Amino acid sequence: MVLFQESNQNKRILVFGGLGSVGVYVTNKLRSLGYQVTVFTKSHHRNRGDDVQTIVGDIQYDEVVNTSMENIDVVINLVGILRESSNQTFYGVHVDGINNIISACKNNNVRRLICLSGVTPMKSDLNPFSLSKSQAEKAVLNSDLDFTLLRSSMVFSSDIAFGILGGIAKSLAMTKPFAILPKGGKGLFQPIFIYDLVESIVRCVEDPKFSNKNEYNLCGSEVWSYKDLVHLVKDVSNISAFNISVHPKILEHVSKIGFKSGNSSIVTRTELAQLVMDNRVEGDDLLDYFNIDSTPLTKKIFNS
Repeated sequence: MVLFQESNQNKRILVFGGLGSVGVYVTNKLRSLGYQVTVFTKSHHRNRGDDVQTIVGDIQYDEVVNTSMENIDVVINLVGILRESSNQTFYGVHVDGINNIISACKNNNVRRLICLSGVTPMKSDLNPFSLSKSQAEKAVLNSDLDFTLLRSSMVFSSDIAFGILGGIAKSLAMTKPFAILPKGGKGLFQPIFIYDLVESIVRCVEDPKFSNKNEYNLCGSEVWSYKDLVHLVKDVSNISAFNISVHPKILEHVSKIGFKSGNSSIVTRTELAQLVMDNRVEGDDLLDYFNIDSTPLTKKIFNS
């Protein structure tokens, strides 16, 4: 649903993380609707089309963020990390990053800010990842900008290698012939289809009613356990693996000693926290506010 297409070509949008796993979908959709889109990215090589206008920089540094916002009408922040590195910390990327964006918006008279966050697991122990996301959200809520805060559940697409299903497939490849189920795989999730999420972001750009300092939780209507998602991936990928229930404390110890498969850690404390706690929300903002019927996961995976 396009509400203001006649003015799309005059609206300039800056997308932080616009070439990331979710960002590339958002960028392509906005460009297809005629918007002038600029992508702020840490690496200009990733998922880049030759005709995509990019600004290469690190969100953790305020000067380049401030310069990137000249002549911009709407800012969308999709940046997020699940694993830290020597120069990319949760606090630096999530908290310093959004503070730099907010300051740059004010310096450049940009009022519209759309931020993508995540649904915080129920009973979260506020590990460094969750704490940084919480602090970033508070910065947005206190920004005095015309913001829209979207909290998305884990994302899936028809590509088994994408999103939450891709993460499970990678884990199975690392641990086969076993499928590791933290706490028996009892954690509950409401995965959201990537195009449902993208459509909600587009509507936030196009309809002013979403910009009045609003917060929304975006999830699919189906509830899946982690164990059921593992079974789904095994079925689709024809992977044979024996389910093994492992206590979270054991997996946390594994993450601390840095057990790896190849160059990748099998699990981090942050990822573990996402798997053992229920990642759900009350209500259905996707339908109630955006009028979007969530796409069932099995419909896209099995084309049924």
